[in-house]
Amino acid sequence: MTEDEKPAPDVRRVIVRRVVTGALVAGLLGAGAVQRAVPESGPVPREDSRAQWLAGDFQGIEPPEALRMTRAERLLVTATGLLHETRSVRMATDVRKGQQRVRMDVRIDRAGSCAGSFDGGLGNRGTLVVVAGKGPEAYMRFSEAALAELQRMADSRGATVSARMRDRIGQMRGKYVKAPSKGAEGLAKGCSITRLIGSGEDDWKGTRQLAPVRREGRRVIPLAPSAADDDQGVAYVDAEGKPYLRALKGDDKEMSVDLRFSEYGKPVTVRRPAAAEVVEFADDGSMFSA
Repeated sequence: MTEDEKPAPDVRRVIVRRVVTGALVAGLLGAGAVQRAVPESGPVPREDSRAQWLAGDFQGIEPPEALRMTRAERLLVTATGLLHETRSVRMATDVRKGQQRVRMDVRIDRAGSCAGSFDGGLGNRGTLVVVAGKGPEAYMRFSEAALAELQRMADSRGATVSARMRDRIGQMRGKYVKAPSKGAEGLAKGCSITRLIGSGEDDWKGTRQLAPVRREGRRVIPLAPSAADDDQGVAYVDAEGKPYLRALKGDDKEMSVDLRFSEYGKPVTVRRPAAAEVVEFADDGSMFSA
């Protein structure tokens, strides 16, 4: 069996402590504009402590503590530090929770601004721009396929709702919809590396190093938690050169997470869409309200 053919480590044993990105799910599905305009398959997941990511900023670790670390612990600490310190990174996210699924592929800069694509399911797909700041701004341009899905759902609700949706889609087509402030804050959390990554010794103590494997053409080292840890998941870091974090993967009975990181340090420019390209609705975006 070649290295490429080796099975991935058992992801039922975990290193993705609080990595479940509830902020991404809640942010996308509750960002406003038009998301609440369609029937939902279930309640929007609440944001909780599981929306935090593993590890943290270990720049202040004292040398004696570092010397007591195992190689696996040092790899995880170093990988986390590299993610903290990078000027930019590309993050591809695939999160499932119950019947809900959110996928994003965004490029994030150090300030926490990001731009890329999102797919939150029926009627909720397109291009995303988040501009970081004290009051972050988020803009979504919905794809033609998503607009068509919204219209079909509205048509099933009767003539009044159908006409209201058709008018709104006419305003949205080819434009960015500005998300309400609460939705923008949720989306911004999904684009801030420093806010997504928690901290604490429990996040790296007991980390175990598994045999190297190949993922997406790279030789990587899987890092798993202590056998006594109840968390689930595996972190993958580069086996050659600096140990950049390349993936976090895990699942349990409630949620599955697959995060991939690439293009560390590649220049990223995130710009607020021009005013002529933006539409903003005064209400919560619900075309199905009375």
